[in-house]
Amino acid sequence: MMTVALPHFDATKGETLGREDVESAMADFAGTEMRPYQKWITNFSVLAQIAPMLGLFGTVVGMVGAFQILAQTGGAEPSKLAGDISVALLTTFAGLFVAIPSLALFFFFKNRLNDLVAESVATANELLDACVNSAHGEAKAAKIPEGIAM
Repeated sequence: MMTVALPHFDATKGETLGREDVESAMADFAGTEMRPYQKWITNFSVLAQIAPMLGLFGTVVGMVGAFQILAQTGGAEPSKLAGDISVALLTTFAGLFVAIPSLALFFFFKNRLNDLVAESVATANELLDACVNSAHGEAKAAKIPEGIAM
């Protein structure tokens, strides 16, 4: 991040030394570097959203099968309905079994990435402050007339 930021310092821009340009370069860099990780993390979100839908689809298929048996036999014999009801429940279970951990992983990795980026930006800002203070310190030292002690 600092490799991208430091070339944007400009001694001709007075007190700030072009800090706005430096921070803009850092923000662009952070956005570019985060993008591949965000795409990877988004897969957990997609999986968490699709899995319950697939489970619901299986539930509907199982229930349609159960009602078809009811329509054909005219009665509700549990042993004939059990297979289709089992399909309905198992697909619902499978969808939730995949979705719940996927959602937890999505938020875990998303928050971890945001924390890492915030930490790196804070560290870079500390380094920028040190650079600006160092530049101002050298400028002040250069303005002190000879023979006057600090």
